[in-house]
Amino acid sequence: MVARDLATERLPDLAVVSDASGTLEAEVPGEWTAVSGGDGWTAPQDEAGYPALSVGTVRDWTAETSTGHGVFLALMPGSDLPDRMPGHPECDARQAPYSESGSQPSRTVVHSGCPGGVTVERVVQVAADRLLWVQVRSPDTATANRVLDSVTTRGI
Repeated sequence: MVARDLATERLPDLAVVSDASGTLEAEVPGEWTAVSGGDGWTAPQDEAGYPALSVGTVRDWTAETSTGHGVFLALMPGSDLPDRMPGHPECDARQAPYSESGSQPSRTVVHSGCPGGVTVERVVQVAADRLLWVQVRSPDTATANRVLDSVTTRGI
């Protein structure tokens, strides 16, 4: 049997990144570590601090017009997945959200035609009262999926 018309890709050099507490971890393309922050954040409508991590190719990788790439991971309080996910008006298309059930239910939305490629938003129920928010901006869906699949939480 001969495989034909298969997509081939060169995998980038990868880096494992984690927040200052060691709670959040992801494997990302090495060039995404040019700018990083992992000292935590304060979730919306909450005064407590939570573990968070942001790494990217440029400081403003999350800005609407940026063509930079990166990942943002953050824990926040919550006992239910949100009904609505963030929109990205800078992107040409938004796929319908998809949800997964099981021990860690999640909801994911993929936006395409964005400056620099694709933007993916995912929220995961990692504990009875904690959500993990993940945003990935990458040049393509394959890279975004690899980063999403590598996200790990520890000590939760």
